[in-house]
Amino acid sequence: MKNKKRILSTVIFILLILLAYAFVFKGYSISKFIETLKNCKPIYLSLAVLCVCLWVFFEALFFKVIYKKLGYKISLFNAIGYVFTETYFSAITPSSTGGQPVQMIEMSKDEIPYRTSSIVVLVNTMFYKLSLLLIIIIGFMIYHNEIATFSPLFRAMSIYGFIITTIIVCFFLLLIFSEKTINKILKFLVSIITRVKKTDENIEKEDRINNVLCDYKEAAKYIRNNPKVLLNTFLIIFMQRLSMLMVNYFVYKSFNINDISALYAITINAFLMISVDFMPLPGGVLISEALLLEVNKKLHILSMSKGITLVFRNISFYFLVIVSLIGYLIFHFGKRKKAIKIHE
Repeated sequence: MKNKKRILSTVIFILLILLAYAFVFKGYSISKFIETLKNCKPIYLSLAVLCVCLWVFFEALFFKVIYKKLGYKISLFNAIGYVFTETYFSAITPSSTGGQPVQMIEMSKDEIPYRTSSIVVLVNTMFYKLSLLLIIIIGFMIYHNEIATFSPLFRAMSIYGFIITTIIVCFFLLLIFSEKTINKILKFLVSIITRVKKTDENIEKEDRINNVLCDYKEAAKYIRNNPKVLLNTFLIIFMQRLSMLMVNYFVYKSFNINDISALYAITINAFLMISVDFMPLPGGVLISEALLLEVNKKLHILSMSKGITLVFRNISFYFLVIVSLIGYLIFHFGKRKKAIKIHE
């Protein structure tokens, strides 16, 4: 059943891509796109692809570092496999909701229990979104006049994304740093079970929830009591964010557009990301392309708008999704080493 849902999600994702090319890029043929690529500067396109590769590397490094601190030794191959798993399944599911559950399933196969992987995935997501918020705040302070010139729809979507992201980050912070919040969740889950008939099975479920959340609390306690671990892992995720946000800067440079600074390009890309993060379409397909076209028009590069948008999306998203699918299949079906529990 799960495989059928995954296949269906993939089919819907492909159909949305075809719709994006049919409607957003109407009149822009494949031959014209190939001609556009030929006119781009290869060195900057290579740097854009390198940024995508760094995005994968930094998240894999995050998993290696934080799991080592929590007592698990994982290989770089496994760490990269977790990244590919999350990237692919987030891309093909609405609002990127499908990646982390499948990622945690793969971690459990490597003998990393859910109680540990849940806190790791939570910290990863929190830092990922917190990094985006910080970049947007800094960028807005510098370029607020420029951002104000974008369409009301673009600004409304940015505000919506910023508010939702802020709420999620605050909630995640509570899950890590607030003992009261964790206890309330524990009591809530237990209360649901105790409302039904007290059978041996329900009592067993209650004990299991208590044990899992107690282990979760221990992992959360370790993380919040080790600020150096938090700082190091946050810096890794921050660098991951920056590497992806730099892609559009190098794409602009490849088109010989030199009057857009790296910081402004990063700011624009950050606003684009937060605008589509919670849109109920896999990978923000159609919406991302439409907003990118608008941004490029505002930057007075109307004649190259479609070409830039296509190159950027193909490198930063479609290329990454295809590589992630291949990487996931190799990781999922290939022979893997189990995570080693470090006895300290």
